[in-house]
Amino acid sequence: MYAITCLTTEHNPYIVGLAAVFCAFGSWVTASLFLRVLDATNHFRNLWLALAGISAGATTWCTHFVAMLAYEPSVPITYDPILTALSLLVAVVGATCGLWLASLRGAGASGVVIGGAVLGFSIAAMHYLGIAAHVVNGSVAWRMPYILLSIALAAMFGIWSLTSARAVRGRHAATATATLFGLGILSLHFTGMGGLSIAPYAGSHIAVGGDDTVLALSTIGVGIVVMGVALVANLIDIRSSRESMERMRRMALSDSLTGLPNRAHFNERLAAAIGEAERKDGKLAALAIDLDRFKDINDLRGHHAGDQALKLVSGRMASVLREGEFLARIGGDEFAVIMRITDQSDALDLAWRLHASICESVKLEDGIEAIMDASIGIAFHPEDGSTAEALLGNADLAMYRAKASPSEKVCVYKQDMDEAVRQRRKIINDLRLALGNDEFELFYQVQTSLETHAVLGYEALLRWHHPERGIMTADEFIPTAEETGLILPVGEWILRRACQDAMGWHSPDRVSVNLSAVQFAHSDLPGLIARTLADTGLPAHRLELELTETTFMAEPDRNVEILRQIRELGVTIALDDFGTGYSSLSTLRKFRFDRIKLDKSFIADCETDPQSKAIIRAVLALGNSLGIPILAEGVETEEQLAFLLYEGCHEVQGYLIGRPSRMEPHRAPLAAVG
Repeated sequence: MYAITCLTTEHNPYIVGLAAVFCAFGSWVTASLFLRVLDATNHFRNLWLALAGISAGATTWCTHFVAMLAYEPSVPITYDPILTALSLLVAVVGATCGLWLASLRGAGASGVVIGGAVLGFSIAAMHYLGIAAHVVNGSVAWRMPYILLSIALAAMFGIWSLTSARAVRGRHAATATATLFGLGILSLHFTGMGGLSIAPYAGSHIAVGGDDTVLALSTIGVGIVVMGVALVANLIDIRSSRESMERMRRMALSDSLTGLPNRAHFNERLAAAIGEAERKDGKLAALAIDLDRFKDINDLRGHHAGDQALKLVSGRMASVLREGEFLARIGGDEFAVIMRITDQSDALDLAWRLHASICESVKLEDGIEAIMDASIGIAFHPEDGSTAEALLGNADLAMYRAKASPSEKVCVYKQDMDEAVRQRRKIINDLRLALGNDEFELFYQVQTSLETHAVLGYEALLRWHHPERGIMTADEFIPTAEETGLILPVGEWILRRACQDAMGWHSPDRVSVNLSAVQFAHSDLPGLIARTLADTGLPAHRLELELTETTFMAEPDRNVEILRQIRELGVTIALDDFGTGYSSLSTLRKFRFDRIKLDKSFIADCETDPQSKAIIRAVLALGNSLGIPILAEGVETEEQLAFLLYEGCHEVQGYLIGRPSRMEPHRAPLAAVG
């Protein structure tokens, strides 16, 4: 009751309002700085702590003296300058200590409570030391319950405010902390002043040593300056943080080598451009650019020269851009552009501008001049894609068509022409997943002796259980696997699985496995075969490896040596698709094969084509003269079989003899699978 009476009857309401505004402003500055302390992890942390302590002490001190200006006692009042200055020091030091305790990393809840209590007690100490600095000509009486209550309120709000600062995150943290801190200051002041009673001495008079108002305003001015410095420091930090974030964002969205926007920035910009085009019913073009002959620079001159060339070419491309054209580097030697267009000719004009800038000679640091070229694909929104992914993907497809063309360097996306490229890329992606998803299976086709009609062995034929296309035969995807290098893990899987299956057969027949020329060039093939035989337990003589003549076209001497090492393991080797290569006789001269497989194309035509018959007779005669068994592939009719039997063929394989089928341990081939 005394506190309310003190506030309403003994204080000027306008100056009280000013004190409240000042308190709110200073509390917000203090809260913001203290939150900065909690978030800081570098050497600036101590600076923010010092500024927060100064702000908290100055806010408490200035609020007190502004409120005292509003106090209208019945006696004259002056101020002791030493005690007044000491009260400011106590407020700043006490607040700094409390904030420090509450901000310690390992302090926990107890540290926050102790720190908040110290903050509250420093507010109380400043207040009552400031009251003691008042010199009055009268008697001063205190109501102790109010004094104790004011101190308790200050401590409570101090603890509450710092607990809030540690617990509340986000944009409301500063507001909550400032509100509680300000309430602590105000509740202490007006509760404490409610417990103060001053009675003048009868007929007394004191000499006032100067204008008390000037003294109070001067001290308040000092406090405002201190808080102003703290506020400016806080604003500078906010601006610095924003600039730092913006700088980090620019770095994250820029290519470090060329300075151009990177893929992430391009995707962001493309999505925004598509959205704008749809809102305004505008048109958009995406260009995909791939540098030709760049790999030659890297291989011949090293990556440093390649980086230098990329920087020079990037600068040239950027120099020919016009307003509304956005260029980015999205990969090693891949670039992309988006642009607003009114007509498709705008995109073609840009494409040729970029192409001309790329094709100028590049002078490297060592004085060598290099000349590059570029393949450019263009896709248009919305007809070629309504999303960023689809639009750039179709521009990529057009670019690959340009890359494959001997004459066209700029191609516009055409669905019918580029769909094959899309399907090939999808097959490549699916192939990468097929092994892990256990989508491969081996089928086996029987090989039979024409003389004894006995089963000699089985050829392992790969089948892919594609999740969308169903069962795919090897000729549908093996060429792609060879081009991409995926044939290496796939070929290893085939070899191992075929040996494992053969170990479970009821009779010790041989198993024939096809080898790719890529396997000869990129792997330790003899070592792989030896490890596979050892792991599976299959005797070496039961494994036959089939390879085509194309294997010998690159590094024939090296490949012959590899074949010799394989034969030393005890494995037999067959020459597959004989007659379709470029140098069949030369191949036979370089290496003596254990078996020759006559290509099925000759068998298919032998009933109607005299030349095919003549070639078959010649191959059979060659095999007999060299002592090498001939196996005819693709036998599908009784007439073909009769012809081969009459001409002295040794072994046959084909649908007439047996279709490719699954095989299980301890069983002969199952029913034919079409």
